[in-house]
Amino acid sequence: MLFGPSPHGLSEIECWHLLSAGGIGRLAVTISALPRIVPVRFTLDFTLDDDRVILCLGDQEELADAVDNTVVVLAVDSLADDSPHGWLVEVNGIAQLAPAHDPAPGCPHQTRPLMASITSALVSGSTYRLCDGALPATADRIEP
Repeated sequence: MLFGPSPHGLSEIECWHLLSAGGIGRLAVTISALPRIVPVRFTLDFTLDDDRVILCLGDQEELADAVDNTVVVLAVDSLADDSPHGWLVEVNGIAQLAPAHDPAPGCPHQTRPLMASITSALVSGSTYRLCDGALPATADRIEP
């Protein structure tokens, strides 16, 4: 049963399976000594001896500088407002800039988008069961 008591740890194989479709994840990096979380497109590359996650950084030069040879975390989840169940997978590892690729069809970037790869050092994940109802409004309890 995938969505039992919350949280329920996922195996590394289950995590890679959930990531295998690619999509959009949140990349945690440090820029100018401050933490930032940035949405990026990702896909997996199993062609080398180690598992890699390929990231499209678009035209974000500042982000490219922040990820080159640094430890980053990519978080990918299925959590949504319309379901109380979901999963979260994190890939921790060292990122490196990769050769730019020609833009894919539908890519808004006129030039070759910046690319990076993460060599995974730690892959972990869990399933979650969130509160079913909406949280109560707190505006009426805040005093000026």
